[in-house]
Amino acid sequence: MPEDSEKNVKKTNSGVEKEGELEEVAEFAEEVEEAIKTEGINDETVKEFDEWRPKKDEDDKKLRDKTVKSAVKEEEKIEENFDGVKKDLNRAEKEAEKVPKKVKKGQKPNKEVRNISLDLIDPFVAYGAKIMKWAEINVYKKFMLKFNDLYFNSEDLSADLRRKRTGKYDLDINIKNEDKRDDVARDVEEMEEK
Repeated sequence: MPEDSEKNVKKTNSGVEKEGELEEVAEFAEEVEEAIKTEGINDETVKEFDEWRPKKDEDDKKLRDKTVKSAVKEEEKIEENFDGVKKDLNRAEKEAEKVPKKVKKGQKPNKEVRNISLDLIDPFVAYGAKIMKWAEINVYKKFMLKFNDLYFNSEDLSADLRRKRTGKYDLDINIKNEDKRDDVARDVEEMEEK
């Protein structure tokens, strides 16, 4: 492929890169997605990259919002399992009712006491996790993305999207699996040549 071609994809040590208008970079990102699918990269990574990658009709704000969403930690497991304060308190109450019965029988109510403690603590931990997540999102939006590139990171690949002073964008894709890196680059270059 000629070096001065408008559709030129630059192969890097860790993947592929392209500079151009947002529409060109968005098309390149779509080709990368197709290539990572073809080369058998993890389905979850493909899905997450599809959600993050730039699209032709998006503006900088939308791109930043998607980066924040991608970068902020997934909800903690306890937050996902959080049934609500009322259910947790009901479970704690049922466990508390078992304690006197066990004591009367001369048994130790260790399991029930532990369950009561967990049911009373979980709601507070879950709310704490939600507050931390909110703070993390806002710090990211208001400060970090004003001074840094937009990026995506997963187990299989990372991507870095920069807007240059010229107004053009540069999208750098790094494939972490060395065996698949050349195949993805080759697939993308072939798509660009069509």
